[in-house]
Amino acid sequence: MFQDVELPASLQNFAYGMLALVFLILVLGVAFQMLQHYKRESKLAKSGMKDIDKMDGFQFEEYLKVIFKKLGYRSTVTKKSGDFGVDLLLKSENKTIAIQAKRYGFKNKVSLKAVQEVYAGGTYYLADERWVVTNAFFTKSALELAKACNVRLVNRHELQELILKLKPEKTPKQVRSEVSPEEKVCPECKSKLKLRTKNNSEFYGCSNYPVCNYTASFTIFHSM
Repeated sequence: MFQDVELPASLQNFAYGMLALVFLILVLGVAFQMLQHYKRESKLAKSGMKDIDKMDGFQFEEYLKVIFKKLGYRSTVTKKSGDFGVDLLLKSENKTIAIQAKRYGFKNKVSLKAVQEVYAGGTYYLADERWVVTNAFFTKSALELAKACNVRLVNRHELQELILKLKPEKTPKQVRSEVSPEEKVCPECKSKLKLRTKNNSEFYGCSNYPVCNYTASFTIFHSM
């Protein structure tokens, strides 16, 4: 049988000190994570990214016009049909920038197709620069092609930082309330769909209600 061995006081103090140090490191780690989470949420709130996530493509383009106006550019929205892959044309005294705007669902990623389209469209419009701007992120292939084609990609984090830096005259929430989304049609009766709210959740309902009871999740129209 082994007899209990009492450790020297110096070793006991060392062991207690190590336990206290480990506990302190864990507490500091949790505190750091909480601080980082608070900073991220604060930036999201100040930039209005959550309101951008609720926009449709048309509203997103209108908000980008507000941002680029702050940068000194004149913005022109291209026609919806046959836009050659360019949604906005930005012009200054000595530069033209072709923009493709991608208002995606948060978990979706913009593919290389957007890079291909804005590269070709920028050539058509004789643009000096070509950008793809999104509230989401890009696939690896999109990043690789953009680097090879000299197309600038502005992802969610970069857009957020740009908004915080520029502090445009209108917030995303203001633009979303002022600019009506693109008209959407009920697939069952061809009447207009209206954005409605129930229990703090937004959805689309047919304007022909109660004759037509068609409804659609908000994300169906705002994930691409």
